[in-house]
Amino acid sequence: MLTKLFVTVCVAALLCIVCIRNGEKTDGVIRGFVEKNIEALLMGVVVFLACYVRVKLLDYESGDYVYYEQWYEYLKAHGGIAGLKDDIGNYMEGYMLFLALLTYFPVKLLYGIKVFSVLFDFLTAFLVQKMVRGYFIGNYNRMIANICFAFTLFVPTIIFNSAYWGQCDSIYTFFLICSIYCYGKEKWNLVFICMGCAFAFKLQAIFLMPLYLVLYVKDKKFSILKFGLIPFTYFIWSIPAYFAGKPVSKIIQMFLSYGTGTTTGLTNSFNNLYTLVLSKDENVNHYIRVVGVTLTLILIVCSMAVFVKIKWEADLYKLITVALYFVILITYFLPGMHERYLYIGDVLCIVWWVMSRKRELWYIPSGILMFSLLSYMRYITGVWHGDEWNILTEINGLVSVVYFFFVIKTLIILYQELKEKELIENRQEERNAI
Repeated sequence: MLTKLFVTVCVAALLCIVCIRNGEKTDGVIRGFVEKNIEALLMGVVVFLACYVRVKLLDYESGDYVYYEQWYEYLKAHGGIAGLKDDIGNYMEGYMLFLALLTYFPVKLLYGIKVFSVLFDFLTAFLVQKMVRGYFIGNYNRMIANICFAFTLFVPTIIFNSAYWGQCDSIYTFFLICSIYCYGKEKWNLVFICMGCAFAFKLQAIFLMPLYLVLYVKDKKFSILKFGLIPFTYFIWSIPAYFAGKPVSKIIQMFLSYGTGTTTGLTNSFNNLYTLVLSKDENVNHYIRVVGVTLTLILIVCSMAVFVKIKWEADLYKLITVALYFVILITYFLPGMHERYLYIGDVLCIVWWVMSRKRELWYIPSGILMFSLLSYMRYITGVWHGDEWNILTEINGLVSVVYFFFVIKTLIILYQELKEKELIENRQEERNAI
């Protein structure tokens, strides 16, 4: 033991002597290494800090974890994948398959579900980085892309959703972002395969369906049969459940009726239009929901008609613009929204603002992220869920009113971003004619 210690001390002393005698040379090597690898080193620090923050949150058990644990224990007791034949839980087939596979590994359930979602935090950030880097041309494209990567990883709602809450919104969001990216690359099959993967984890993937319906009519670049890849991909995820004995009717029912898993009230902690309406009368809520759904459908259809009519090139920036438009529109006007349903908007708004090259529009992503975080805080802190009037309901009502004007302003700006292209082209045509 003493011999090993002596040898270690001698080696350390020798290294110190070498460094002292060759200080300038050593400094040159260090500086050269840092200068050559500065980007990789900074990205390494970002990844380390992002991991560190998330690791600190892994031990928290949310209210939703109780349900995950129940489903997990049931699947484990019934043979893992074999247990998928039974109608348990209200999550889509992709996530239930993940829980079933998790039963075969000696990992703590809480860590397993959170690490899986955190993995998609990083995948989404890498995809955002890739999209931004490919969009910009010049010396600063890498720097801008790296900043977007870092910012995406440290958005509070993204951290809360996966590492703290243990939710899986990062998973379907990754596939939705990937779908938009593939459209920009004109890889039509992958566009709808990614959409199908998103549906396999969350029905909220439907928020982007208006975008692709508009593109189908306007761009005329892909067949309507491509939409069939969405349910086809979803059923690919359902194959283990099918071979375990789950009837096709049950698989289809889950795909079509997942909405029963959302809140039966008008809103669940999300500061949208229905925060202003409080009622314990289920009949009143029912009629308001019907009116709200009808209003939302009308707004979606009218917006789609406008986007089909005006001229705009379906580049990556315009695709993100329209996608963000529909996400904001639907989450604000559709009843039954949970606090985390704007998650995809949290990611899209960052990419949109950077690609817009308009610093003066900083308040758009700031507002979206702030209102999204306020909704999270309502749930996480247990503040008012709509049972009775008090000062907190007045505050939330005020937030909802402010958010209403913000939504209208944002939707107008997003529309103008598309319209701007048509105005430029019209002016160019007029100049050519002269």
